[in-house]
Amino acid sequence: MKKLLRPIAALLIYFALNNSRAFAWGPEGHAIVGRIAMHYLTPDTRQNVLNILNGMPIDTAANWMDNIKSNPIYDFMRPWHYLDAPKGEEYTDKVGDNLLNRLRLAYSELEHKQVYCSDQIKMDLLILIHLIGDMHQPLHAGYKEDFGGNSVMVQYDTLKNHNLHRFWDEDIIGLCNITDSACLALANGNTLPSIPVDFIGWLKDSRSILPEVYDYPGFILSTAYMQKSAKTVEAQLLKAGQRLATVLNILFSSPAKILDYNVLIKGYKNGVSVEDAANAIGKAVTMVGRVTNVRQTTATTQIMLKGADENKYVLIVVFEKNYRNFSKPLSELFRNKNIEIKGFLKDYNGNPEIILDNEQMVRYIDNL
Repeated sequence: MKKLLRPIAALLIYFALNNSRAFAWGPEGHAIVGRIAMHYLTPDTRQNVLNILNGMPIDTAANWMDNIKSNPIYDFMRPWHYLDAPKGEEYTDKVGDNLLNRLRLAYSELEHKQVYCSDQIKMDLLILIHLIGDMHQPLHAGYKEDFGGNSVMVQYDTLKNHNLHRFWDEDIIGLCNITDSACLALANGNTLPSIPVDFIGWLKDSRSILPEVYDYPGFILSTAYMQKSAKTVEAQLLKAGQRLATVLNILFSSPAKILDYNVLIKGYKNGVSVEDAANAIGKAVTMVGRVTNVRQTTATTQIMLKGADENKYVLIVVFEKNYRNFSKPLSELFRNKNIEIKGFLKDYNGNPEIILDNEQMVRYIDNL
């Protein structure tokens, strides 16, 4: 009988650790991320997101993936909440169901939401809101050896023993009374900063905090550790909310009205339609059309301009050195807008392209 106890105990520990892995930040932390994101959404995006949620409060939406944890039907989602790697190893992409891959899939499906049913769109939105929150809890990008801090026991003051993971999930936020207002106070003004969508970069950013998370002697955590960690948690919640807002503003702004672009182009001496752009390479032109996609990285932003023919497009390219010449994040400025642009048409790998240096080269024509 004694020989059976060890494997049974091992199984119980295994299931206890894996059951706890589905939580990050706790209910209030995820709610803070959701509320910060709503603070930064454009009015148009906010209304579209609320319409999809169909009466579900943002606090509930942000916690949906944790709230359904008790339902065994959703057990397949457990590995989606985290992505661990051995200590000392640089994170590299991995196949399978993990936080990064499921987040990428939800984002990709929402980019093409016109082909999905409303239930799938809502579920992808709920997954997106929650996993961006999870990604910013450092121990959800934690060390494989200790299950992201779940097997590391700690104590603070008279608080009963908790594992390090739960301490960062819930205890810091609760004991330090962290609020969305406190997090927003760290922001530089009320304007959403220009943030490239870089899920793997965000994950690596969270993982870079792990040395600080483990920087304590012994078993009992000090007040100094708590105070320092609280500042980190506030900064991470702010990052999560701002980055979530960036993603939602990209995915859920309303499409531009389809105008008669061929008629509009006739009003310009050097007007060229998107469909004829390939025949005007090397010329200074004026073009009108609707922006259907914006892909921003730290180095460049590519803006896809389409006209009457859905299959033809011109790429408008902004280099990182010119980002400062725009009043708002490029995705917010251009996505789903009708614009007039003056520039020089060039060929890049067989595609017509205009280099955009500043906002003055563009006029918004949605109100025509």
